[in-house]
Amino acid sequence: MDIIAQKPRKKFLNEEELHDKDLWITRKYRGYTGVATVRNGLTEIRSGNAVSTFRLPQLGFKQDGIFIGEVYTPDLEDENNLQTALNNYDFEKIKFACFDVLKCGEIDLTHAPLRERIKYIPEICGENTHIATETKARTRDELMAQIVNNGWEGVVAADMNAMHHLNLGTNGVRQRGEAWKLKPSLSMEFIVVDVRENVAHTVLPNDPTKRIHKFGSFNGTLSPQQLREGDIIEVSFCSIDRDGNFVHPIVQTTRRPEIDGPDL
Repeated sequence: MDIIAQKPRKKFLNEEELHDKDLWITRKYRGYTGVATVRNGLTEIRSGNAVSTFRLPQLGFKQDGIFIGEVYTPDLEDENNLQTALNNYDFEKIKFACFDVLKCGEIDLTHAPLRERIKYIPEICGENTHIATETKARTRDELMAQIVNNGWEGVVAADMNAMHHLNLGTNGVRQRGEAWKLKPSLSMEFIVVDVRENVAHTVLPNDPTKRIHKFGSFNGTLSPQQLREGDIIEVSFCSIDRDGNFVHPIVQTTRRPEIDGPDL
């Protein structure tokens, strides 16, 4: 059975839904979400993020089965760092945070709700695997405060009563039950240094390091080509990666510093 990882839906839950739904909320790691198929102690992971299959012999699951979670490098949580570790076979740097179990040994859990499936996670976790960190926060403000204070990328909220549906058709796509990603949205002003090769290079005002922050396109109407050197732009975004790239950026306003008036 070939199972392809599929990201949770990108949807924000309102306060009522967060409070009323029976949710299991765990932290989001900066890694690759994937399905670990373990046979005779050999772990093979299919990651939808990386669109690839790779073997991680050092994860050390206690049981054979099919487990869903996120591979990441805890020393430096960054997808680039993870990919470098994979490319260099530095398996000792990689860990697996488990948040679902479809099969544990000979026990088939594909027809059980999430609340039953996660009970098996402690039985499968080994030296370099662990259950995803859970949060008890139940309001948006509490969740966002916990995300920001702990430096998390975000959280994943999953319906405890949801089944895990498997489409066994020609593409073998795995369909998760009801699950949502929640990420913080930060908003800051940056100054455009230059635009080259369709990438805008910006800096924070009064930043002595003059670190460059970049974006190739916004999730909106503005493109880098519409900016000029010296423009001041307000950007909302989830995070900035190690290479200075905005993650999920949206332009809010843009103005010239010499103009005191409505945004251009």
